[in-house]
Amino acid sequence: MVLRISTDRALPPGPRRPSPAQLHAWITEPERLYASCRRRFGPTFTLRLFGQPPKVFVSDPADVRAVFRGSDEVLHAGRANAVVEPIVGSTSILVLDGSPHRVQRRVLAPLFRGRAVQPALGDLVALCERAVADLPRGEAFALLPHAQALTLRIILAALLGVRQGPELDALYDRTDALMRIAGHPLLLVPPARRRLGSLTPWARFDDHQQALRADLAERFARARVEPDRTDLLARIVHAGGEGGPERDVELADAVLTLLVAGHETSATGLAWAMHHLAHHPGEQERLRADLRAAFGDGPVDVATLAEIPRLTAIIYETLRLTPPLTQVGRILAAPFEVGGYSLPAGVGVVPCIWLAHRDPAQWPEPERFLPERFLPLERPDPSAWFPFGGGARRCLGESFAMHELRAALAVLVLRCRVQPAGAPSRARRRGVVLAPGDGVRLRIAD
Repeated sequence: MVLRISTDRALPPGPRRPSPAQLHAWITEPERLYASCRRRFGPTFTLRLFGQPPKVFVSDPADVRAVFRGSDEVLHAGRANAVVEPIVGSTSILVLDGSPHRVQRRVLAPLFRGRAVQPALGDLVALCERAVADLPRGEAFALLPHAQALTLRIILAALLGVRQGPELDALYDRTDALMRIAGHPLLLVPPARRRLGSLTPWARFDDHQQALRADLAERFARARVEPDRTDLLARIVHAGGEGGPERDVELADAVLTLLVAGHETSATGLAWAMHHLAHHPGEQERLRADLRAAFGDGPVDVATLAEIPRLTAIIYETLRLTPPLTQVGRILAAPFEVGGYSLPAGVGVVPCIWLAHRDPAQWPEPERFLPERFLPLERPDPSAWFPFGGGARRCLGESFAMHELRAALAVLVLRCRVQPAGAPSRARRRGVVLAPGDGVRLRIAD
């Protein structure tokens, strides 16, 4: 009791509603909750979400910078991500802290830097072309399900080195089933992670996950005797040293982490980008003109896409205004000072992406979609724009995700002229991401 009282006194102010009500608001209306707290309490405030430690939200660039530059021995992101451990495994880079996390990152990081991802992009444009060709013509449709199918096929092809065809289709079906079950809310509740009959969510999830892990173990074994392969799975296997059952568990955790982290967020980002372009036809036409100047009627080249500033600026602005993730978290292992407060151990510190990206001091007219704000193209301030997180926990797949978004967006804009088929989409929570609630209703113009 004494610890609870002293902790409360050390924290910034926040809503007085009961913690279950705050959790409900955070789940159902996070944007309204964040905006209300910012108006009432400023850039630093505390939320008490039922069943979780108090969380101190920060959005001022100086405070965000302090968190991202803080010691990983004090600021534990792995503990903050513990809710996803049943999905990604106990050795996932997402749930590790301190030295174990640094070791994993040293192994994986070189595989995702700059040009290192190029060998994994071989089928990227072809997969995008196929997906765009399959979009409905002459009728309204929701883009998000198509974007989800595309990004899952892309990450499977890049990770596992599987070419288009029956093998990729079979892998897609298996992984898609796993991802759909993984989104069930009961999987996030520890008491519900039991096999209470074969049809319970946990039983179905466990069956699909074990089948995928068995498939991956066979692929690891083949990769160890095929040293010339360039797919990410083979490079992860060879970077990780000797094999064995324990090592296969670690490798499977790494692959599942990349699937989970890279699938839904990329699909959501792509859907939001097309939403903005559909509702801003002038921006869509300017991008189409730049793409035609680069490629004419010929094929899209992945390497050239990075040299088209407007394309990257549109993605940057999409991720600023409608970031798939609204926050990144840390749990304090020791006292930490931020925002003028000395916070005790055990408290969460949460750089709020959504609020930082709407700070009018950093982003004039923050509610408007203005890609021009990023032109001439410069890398944004990492304490004011951080859709991929920051510091030692910045997303390893950022470079791959940017290649993926550029390619998908370029093919869509070159091959289709899209129009909105309804009012602007409103954001709704889908698991950990904030996605368009209607899936982005579009129509392809004749």
